[in-house]
Amino acid sequence: MDSDFLNIQKGLRDVMSSDLIDEDYKLSSVVIPIFKDTNGDLSLILTKRSETLKNHAGQISFPGGMYSESDRSLEETGLREWEEETGEPKEFIKILGKYSEIKTRTGYQIVSYVGVYSGNFQFDLSEEVEYLFTVKFSEFFNLPFYTIEYKPHPPGFIYYFQHDVGLIWGATCEIILQFLKDFLGFQRTPQQVKPNISTPPFFIPTGKKFYSDLKNRDNIYFRDF
Repeated sequence: MDSDFLNIQKGLRDVMSSDLIDEDYKLSSVVIPIFKDTNGDLSLILTKRSETLKNHAGQISFPGGMYSESDRSLEETGLREWEEETGEPKEFIKILGKYSEIKTRTGYQIVSYVGVYSGNFQFDLSEEVEYLFTVKFSEFFNLPFYTIEYKPHPPGFIYYFQHDVGLIWGATCEIILQFLKDFLGFQRTPQQVKPNISTPPFFIPTGKKFYSDLKNRDNIYFRDF
């Protein structure tokens, strides 16, 4: 196995993670799919959820979803959702270990697993996914990085990375941010801003335009209609 992947696997053993399940939250699992691109850069796979979904429509996220009683484990939940959303067999994901658990303000307890992707990028995306894209971890060291203070209960901060494919925020951003800190020495301080819309995501960067011609990008994979 690649030395970077081995170091991450070793580091996962040192990450403090609780096994307690909070019955007040909806239990879900996500896969953090990492790989080395053709230049040897450590990279990440993310999806953009369909705008027609009832929950978290249009958000950038990891492959994953709700735990089912038929799942033998939360790891199996994440791998099942990976297959359903991307159309790629779970055999193309080698799980390195359990990473983190976070509880969201929307009532979800999300358990994440880091997995190395070894497929050929032959995706067959489900109707839940508008498109899938890859991003180098090194990009996060230069992307516009923001935070707002969230005062409704429970209080805290929401973080944002402004990628040209879309706004990465919420639980996905929190998981990425913690991964960057734990494994890649990320120490940036976000620019603190004020909310400028009253509904999620509560903040839209002004003067920042998303890439308009996504279909000509070689790191974006669209669902076939």
